[in-house]
Amino acid sequence: MPSLKPPRGILATVALLAPALVVFGGAYRRLWGYLIDDVFISVRYARNLVDGHGLVYNVGERVEGYTNFLWTLLVAPGVRLGIVPWIKGMNALWAIAAALLAVLLTRRLAAESRADAADPSSPAPAPWWTALPGALCLASSPFILTAAEGLETMMFSALLMLAVLWTLTGRDAERLPRAGFAIVALGMTRPDGWAYLPWALWAGRASGRSWGWIGRLALVAGLGLAAHEIFRIAYYGDLLPNTLRAKGGGSGFLLERGWTQWVSFFRATGGGLWAAALLPLAWRRTRAAGLILIGAIAIRVAFHLWSGGPWMGRGRFLTPVLPLLLVLVTWGVALLARGGPKLVLALAAAAMLALLPGWRAHRAAESAGRDYGAGLRDAHQRLGADIAAFTDRGAIMAMDDAGLGPLVAGRTNIDMLGLNDRHLGRLPGAYAAKSDPGYVLGRRPDVVVLVASRRPPIAPQDLLVASQVPLFTHPRFTAEYAFGRSYAFADNYHLLLYVRRESKAVRDELRGPPVE
Repeated sequence: MPSLKPPRGILATVALLAPALVVFGGAYRRLWGYLIDDVFISVRYARNLVDGHGLVYNVGERVEGYTNFLWTLLVAPGVRLGIVPWIKGMNALWAIAAALLAVLLTRRLAAESRADAADPSSPAPAPWWTALPGALCLASSPFILTAAEGLETMMFSALLMLAVLWTLTGRDAERLPRAGFAIVALGMTRPDGWAYLPWALWAGRASGRSWGWIGRLALVAGLGLAAHEIFRIAYYGDLLPNTLRAKGGGSGFLLERGWTQWVSFFRATGGGLWAAALLPLAWRRTRAAGLILIGAIAIRVAFHLWSGGPWMGRGRFLTPVLPLLLVLVTWGVALLARGGPKLVLALAAAAMLALLPGWRAHRAAESAGRDYGAGLRDAHQRLGADIAAFTDRGAIMAMDDAGLGPLVAGRTNIDMLGLNDRHLGRLPGAYAAKSDPGYVLGRRPDVVVLVASRRPPIAPQDLLVASQVPLFTHPRFTAEYAFGRSYAFADNYHLLLYVRRESKAVRDELRGPPVE
């Protein structure tokens, strides 16, 4: 009669993952009201799609102002079911998927490297530790905070783990390599995901796949890329998303900012512990797989430095490397310590080094996130609701924070940062410094929203976005617009609503005294 006793590996996996899930769930629940403003740009595209207007930001204007095509499509059902619960639930599932894939990848690596021990007759490492990378991932403060932000990072993280796993485990007999489909999903989730196509071809060859397999993977991924580009050109008339043109990359300023963000992420995720990710390179049989994982991390770090990191969110361009990093560290420590009490102590020390730096700063970060969520509701949501209530449906607004405010307002919005505006996005200059007051004023917006460190009266130096200064100081703006209301996001961050004096689309209530 077969034994009903669960295998030790399953018990160990549950013992490690269950507490991590509790930690993740508790911290995630406390950040339920925290979503960054950029989330609602994608929501606006999704809402217009569901309402039959197409995948657009402003009805009648085809501009690709998002950088998360596949994720935006997955947001669409939430338009009817409830945006916040849908996005929060979807992100939690993607986060758990990334953690579980880290466990599967670690088990695969451990199984293939057991014969690499210095003494082949020595016992192989116990299987229990292969669940540790997934548990550490879920219990990591930076991972939880990034999941709570609400953007596509968790989906990208899970798909990257899937691409790595399927590349390492691919079989020459596959007629259509699974890894190719993972790369397609990765590239459709974020354009920078396509950087992993040449990596996958190299990694597949380094893993022993045949040239036939490499060719079929390239075919699958190439067809996916071609299909996406055909859609992009046919629908938007562009080869690249407008957001890439608006933000740019590769400048000295962006490199410096990206480096600063990377240092912060490095410290929050263990600092010197990253060196342990190099341990698998010390053994011949583990060197190829170690290089493949390190290569995947290097691609993401390089993109982060080139792009300058995210303008919003805490290191979300870097978070996808965290599961891979934890896999490498855990695997390397296990290879070095081999087994017994020494292995337990070594992995416990690695776990503490991985988790403690982030959790030391977690209370402040969580408080900042909750304050941000409250500020977004108090300022952007109220502003949007007032514009919806006190302007005609044909009114035009101009606002930099292109997410929640314009979404709630439901009016055509001139995105003055250029993410969702083709003309402004392609102006020369750095992101948030591009400005064309003549273009903005020529479209005769009924209301203009500026961002300042205090309420009026204000001077140009009080404005928080450089591109707004030429507009604010333009003679036509001074002559045609009057201050209407102010909405406080924080003590030093105010949304200032200016109304065009001759506008017939704005009711008198919006021209009233400040309401904050």
